Amino acid sequence: MFCKSINGKCQVILVLVIILYAQAPVLGYELRVVRSISAPSVKTAGLAWDNGALWVYGYDVRGSETYNRLYKVDPSNGGILEDFPLYWPDDIGDLAFDGTYIWACRLYDNKISKINPDDGTVIESYEAFGRPAGMAFDGEYLWNVSDVGDHRGTLYKINPASFEVVAHYDLNVSNAWGLAYDGSHFWALDYSGPSGSMHLIDSMDGSVIQSYSWMGERIGLAWDGEYLWESHFGGYFSGGGVYRWGTIEQVEVPEPTIMLLFSVGSLALLSKRRP
Repeated sequence: MFCKSINGKCQVILVLVIILYAQAPVLGYELRVVRSISAPSVKTAGLAWDNGALWVYGYDVRGSETYNRLYKVDPSNGGILEDFPLYWPDDIGDLAFDGTYIWACRLYDNKISKINPDDGTVIESYEAFGRPAGMAFDGEYLWNVSDVGDHRGTLYKINPASFEVVAHYDLNVSNAWGLAYDGSHFWALDYSGPSGSMHLIDSMDGSVIQSYSWMGERIGLAWDGEYLWESHFGGYFSGGGVYRWGTIEQVEVPEPTIMLLFSVGSLALLSKRRP
């Protein structure tokens, strides 16, 4: 507040400064793998975080047969806490955990299954929208990305109680086989063979905020409240018939930074004429 004399009058100027706080990621920051743990099976795919543990979809390839299993893993050392067989032949994409149930993307029969985490039984399966790949839960809704056909790169917001689509957005990520929600934004993992990318996604409209060059052969994504977790697919090397065991990696992401937005205004009050 200050006084400015105009024609013998004191005009008191009150300056109002409105400070708005907004969170935004640190652009240009590179992601990095903090550490890795051994996966519970030769191949790994979907991941979901469950109150200090990781749910992992894994399968072993033995000759022409595939053995699908759902594992609950200790993220500190990779130890298996629980282990359930999954009785379907097709591969799974990503997983999500809604606090009660596990949701699994079934890539090759275009279904999404709700699974009881106590015993691994499938409670119900739903027809997906195209081939379901990445999957996340934001505390209220399921989010799923399709990766083939007319639905390719579409992000669906789904009511888990009715499985109705509430909204959908064009994600512009062609092979999003991993999806995670960090409380503000989505992270999408683009699987593209030996090379890939990671994308920070606006949760309001599905637009890409920032893209990062990243390693390929990563499938499945989960958020633990501080770090991302991803599956390094693993699998079979034809040369010499050697198996490469899968791994699970903890990834550090840029913390949001606080931006201060100033709005300055003034209010004039006229005082009595000076003597």
